[in-house]
Amino acid sequence: MSHIIYAVVALVCICCASFLLLSPMDRIAVLLGNSIGKLLFPRLDPYRRHRKMASIAGIVLVIILTAGITAVIIKAMNRLPHH
Repeated sequence: MSHIIYAVVALVCICCASFLLLSPMDRIAVLLGNSIGKLLFPRLDPYRRHRKMASIAGIVLVIILTAGITAVIIKAMNRLPHH
């Protein structure tokens, strides 16, 4: 079960990072990003819609990476010898 969770988290991180690495004009051309953007922010123009989506992708990426780093630190602290 944990391998499935790791795979999903890795996929989300890769998708968020690749979306952030695209130029603003390329973000508009991505079909999945465009359809999700229209679903989330239907009244915004494409440029502002993709700016908001880039902000959300960045926040999701930072949250996942922070949680991963915290989990690694906690696991390492549990392995330290107790005195």
